[in-house]
Amino acid sequence: EAIGCYEATLLVERSLADAFRPLVVVAAEERTQIARAIARDKLSENEARARLRAQLPMKDKIAAADYVIRNDGELASLEKSADDVLDAICRNAGIDPALYPPPRR
Repeated sequence: EAIGCYEATLLVERSLADAFRPLVVVAAEERTQIARAIARDKLSENEARARLRAQLPMKDKIAAADYVIRNDGELASLEKSADDVLDAICRNAGIDPALYPPPRR
């Protein structure tokens, strides 16, 4: 493949982001993260907040990013943003974005 992708949540925290450029951060507001953690992991609100406090703040991850995808809204918006970022990464690397067309939805 012309490009590859790693899903690794601790790249910034472990100071490894520069080895995996460009770095894409998917970001959501704290209230969204908490609500999703409660629903997904069956956590209490206090447990979800503690989990977030144990992580590097989102603003620091965003500061390290080459691209940021916002994930606070509807799925269609997230998918469009992800497709746009992939296209930008391809163009910046001299790769035809048509090699990675958006999936049919």
